[in-house]
Amino acid sequence: MDKDKFFKIMGNKIRRQILDSLRRGPMSMKQLNGLIDVSRQAILKQLKAMEEEGLIKTIEKEPPGRESRPGPKPHVYSLRYFYTFYYELGPSFAKPRVMQIKILPTQQQEKKALPEIEGKIDFTACIDELIEIEQEITDLVQKQKTVFQRKNKLVTTVFNRIEQHVDNEEEREVLYYILSNPHKAKEGITIHTIASFLGIRDDFAKTVMDNLISIGIMKEKTKDIYILA
Repeated sequence: MDKDKFFKIMGNKIRRQILDSLRRGPMSMKQLNGLIDVSRQAILKQLKAMEEEGLIKTIEKEPPGRESRPGPKPHVYSLRYFYTFYYELGPSFAKPRVMQIKILPTQQQEKKALPEIEGKIDFTACIDELIEIEQEITDLVQKQKTVFQRKNKLVTTVFNRIEQHVDNEEEREVLYYILSNPHKAKEGITIHTIASFLGIRDDFAKTVMDNLISIGIMKEKTKDIYILA
């Protein structure tokens, strides 16, 4: 999912409330209207848009003990899949960017049929496993938080050094790019990549990289490909 679609969904308060409500299970318009303090028209508008985007689905329901009758059937709204939203917003520098946005499960996983359940369900075993899974998630979130704190501390330190010791704006932007793409600093960055990032001609980009070589930050790996010195 691209960042524009992600923020289009999560940036709308009504959509967030709909998703939060439907995680409890399928709901009718009356139920949603009771939980979300806006007009029915506003909820319907967002439901329609979210259904078009494949996030939710409408399920027709025939009340038990009642014969079918002409006209629209009662229906409820349901999440099409279980969603996990995850995004990482990288250091802003000269050009803010969203580094990762994921909605899980993937499309391939979504298409798998749910297994049929036969016999009785051992709810005690299911709850025990659910508790275990929840703890694993909590541990992972805490670990992720710790790792991000380490990353942010390191990035801030390097960023401040760049600000203090590199005066040329284009040279700073190249170093910000490297800081946001550390693997490329090891693999090698082409002149064309730098030129496209800075919005300048290749020959100007080469001058910038030559200046970074002269101060001992970069070196030429092969012709027109640069890595950290």
